[in-house]
Amino acid sequence: MCGGSATVQGSRHTNVFRTLWVINGDTGNIWLDMTPESMEAYERPEWDALTIQFLTQEWRKARKAADETTNTLEQLDHDPAHSP
Repeated sequence: MCGGSATVQGSRHTNVFRTLWVINGDTGNIWLDMTPESMEAYERPEWDALTIQFLTQEWRKARKAADETTNTLEQLDHDPAHSP
């Protein structure tokens, strides 16, 4: 996931953009982007050590991104500037 050059790493804007990428399934992470429909187009992976290591690394990245997304959405939800 990449952010715009005008934003500061970790800034609110960067977090919102990252959240949008997660919601849109455009992160490049198999765990965040895969849908039941897209799974039908792929063969099941070989369950060898290399594949499991790759999926484990991707899972850790996905958990971090999901946690960041949850935190960003909670911050926006509690921000008076974003209240209806």
